[in-house]
Amino acid sequence: MSKATIVRTATQMAVSVGFQNLTRQAIAERLDIFPSSISFHCKSMDNLRTLMVGFAIENALKPGRFHYIDVVAQALAARHPLALRAPAKVKAEAAKLLTA
Repeated sequence: MSKATIVRTATQMAVSVGFQNLTRQAIAERLDIFPSSISFHCKSMDNLRTLMVGFAIENALKPGRFHYIDVVAQALAARHPLALRAPAKVKAEAAKLLTA
């Protein structure tokens, strides 16, 4: 299992489960791995959330991946430092979801 797979899967799960509600156990169950594998690759849930925000920002405006903007919006609402430094266009799209 790669760190990239863990981050991508966690980000996809956060769209429906919620950025703050996501657990190491839930991700491990989805990937059919032990939670310790997530710890090994991502160190902590805080670090995994930062990786998820980065992945979501990178992919949010790509065709077919617009659902990642939900994760950016959730991270903005949580005042995540990386989300707060996202490019203006990404933040503007995410803000639309927060005000809808």
